[in-house]
Amino acid sequence: MLPESAPLDLAVYRLSKAKDLIQDAKLLYNADQWASANNRAYYSLFHAMRAVLALQQIDFKKHTAVISTFHKDYINTGAFDKRYSTVITNASIVRNHSDYDDFYVCSQEETSDLIHDVQDFLLSVEAYLKSQGCAL
Repeated sequence: MLPESAPLDLAVYRLSKAKDLIQDAKLLYNADQWASANNRAYYSLFHAMRAVLALQQIDFKKHTAVISTFHKDYINTGAFDKRYSTVITNASIVRNHSDYDDFYVCSQEETSDLIHDVQDFLLSVEAYLKSQGCAL
């Protein structure tokens, strides 16, 4: 049996990973590597959502399952602002274009906006985790 603190510890670990990834995104952005910065920003957002889901002791292999569960359990219930629905959707679209579409060129502004939005989301996740008893 896992210790009672395991979900909290996992949430803290995942948020830490998300924070590392957004720092990677900033470094790549400053090196004019916008497609790679988009990838890291998306994964920062993804791991932040997984940090919240850790509190419920649930996880999924598919990104779509993480996203839909986060929407259902946290955005639609009002635990997180509805504007994050747009941030999550946009991050997923931009990351997919950046990673998989031949000849896709994202703009510097698009990447800057994505990084800014993800940083804002991370602050919201951090506040939520603290409110749930995580020691950050």
